[in-house]
Amino acid sequence: MGKYDLIKNISSKNVVLRIKNMQVLEKQSEAYFNFINTLHSESTRESYRFCLEKILNHYEIDLLSFLKLPQQDITNHIIKYLVDKKVSRQYKNLITATLKHACEINDIVLNWKKIKKFVHPEKIRTAFLLLTSTGIRIGALQTLKLEDLEKIDGIYKIKVYSGDKEEYITFCTGECARDRFLLGVQEETR
Repeated sequence: MGKYDLIKNISSKNVVLRIKNMQVLEKQSEAYFNFINTLHSESTRESYRFCLEKILNHYEIDLLSFLKLPQQDITNHIIKYLVDKKVSRQYKNLITATLKHACEINDIVLNWKKIKKFVHPEKIRTAFLLLTSTGIRIGALQTLKLEDLEKIDGIYKIKVYSGDKEEYITFCTGECARDRFLLGVQEETR
């Protein structure tokens, strides 16, 4: 009885899916061998294997065929997968780490700095830095305008609730003032 006969005879969806997953990973012996055998922790091996199976099944492609795609296509597939998946940032980190390992261990060089921007958008980092360094409320963050930011000696003076009777001034930390996104926004307005 061949693999395909077994799939026809099994009614359980999970078992059929597992057999399809095994086919995705068994077609590419050297690429998968490099991927799985350079991971030292058994739990990492299992997490990466699971994640890789999910991604390859999503695109209905095996690892070797995926790695043979042009670099720009691989990058676009990864970015599309990260954007389309409505999952936690931690899971997106796992996806990125899995694919980075699979590519790098098989000598595929991609622009991971670009790809990681779809996992950790700069705006979220900037918002977090502003909230934690100034102590402003999350609701006040939505009311901030570029005119409310004034750079003074390497930090920003921030007018919160500008034009309102509740208006007050606060300052952000140096780390926040050096944030690439915040600096970029300030440069674009000049």
